[in-house]
Amino acid sequence: MNSTDIYKSTMAKGLRNFFEGYEPSIKELIGHLDSDGLLLRNFSEQQVTRLQNLTKSCNMALKLATDFNSVIDLDETKRIEKIEYLKKAFNTGDKNRIGYHVEVSLVHAYLALLEKLKIYFLFFIDWSKLGKKHKTLHGIGTATDCLIKKYPDNAYLSYFDSDIRNSFAHYTFFLENGGKIKLCSEIFDEFPKEITLADLMKEIYNLNVLTEGFYIMVRDKYGIPELKLEDMEK
Repeated sequence: MNSTDIYKSTMAKGLRNFFEGYEPSIKELIGHLDSDGLLLRNFSEQQVTRLQNLTKSCNMALKLATDFNSVIDLDETKRIEKIEYLKKAFNTGDKNRIGYHVEVSLVHAYLALLEKLKIYFLFFIDWSKLGKKHKTLHGIGTATDCLIKKYPDNAYLSYFDSDIRNSFAHYTFFLENGGKIKLCSEIFDEFPKEITLADLMKEIYNLNVLTEGFYIMVRDKYGIPELKLEDMEK
């Protein structure tokens, strides 16, 4: 069993079905990068240590979102009870303020996962052969735009070009009463799209498996169980 199969075995059925829908296009992208000479293979100990440290920081945002997601309980009595605990913890009597705490933690997690994917792209792809420098790739959008030009039919790359990403990245969103986030295409958008906090959490889980899936499938491409320092320097 390879790393990808082990990874999938940890997922809930719905999340696994979602991931498997994109698994072929992730594998296709990695295969194209490899055959086109764009997949880097040799890394120094300093580089691998830096990757490990950076991804730990990204992971904390996801853990925070998961912790806050526990407040979004379908049982109203339990949800009210959890909110009361949070009001005490944050020294506030404002329930709406707690709602904004949840919203911001989820938005932060979503953006952190996109940055984590960008870190993986910067680490494993030889951007110099694509005429790019790391400092010119300001966000995941500039990275995916460059890759989409080379691989225009790749479904995995196309997934990240979404209204949610654009709205969160530019902070053109706001929380409406009832727990829905309005996503504006620009600040005076008359008909903004919307997403509930619960659906945003689902989207974060989807984004997480697609981000981590790329990393794990690169591991399988290298044919090693884990990217350890001694393995990466071969």
